[in-house]
Amino acid sequence: AGNVLVAARGAVLLDAEIAHIGDAAFDLGTLFAHLWLPSVARGVASDADAAIHGAWRAYASTATDAGAALHQRAITYAAIEMLRRTLGAARVTAVAEPAASLRVVDFASGLLGLS
Repeated sequence: AGNVLVAARGAVLLDAEIAHIGDAAFDLGTLFAHLWLPSVARGVASDADAAIHGAWRAYASTATDAGAALHQRAITYAAIEMLRRTLGAARVTAVAEPAASLRVVDFASGLLGLS
């Protein structure tokens, strides 16, 4: 995505315009979505699995709230973010082709239990 900022010292800031204190699952879900979306659009969702599992493990190793409920909320947020980035005004280039868009919509719908 075009809204990822990496500082010289390695700090990463994602989508600063919506920075807020809220559900940690929202941040994780947004990260998962941006890791998944390009791979799903190409038809190889599993390419993102290692990065997503690594991100979850890193979060879970330091958080006190990293249970199954938070993980499921993160997946739900990820699905909604992928749909927003595919069907909404904030489309990403990975879904420029109709077939790529359909793959993402199908995948995200599946995460939401809609397909």
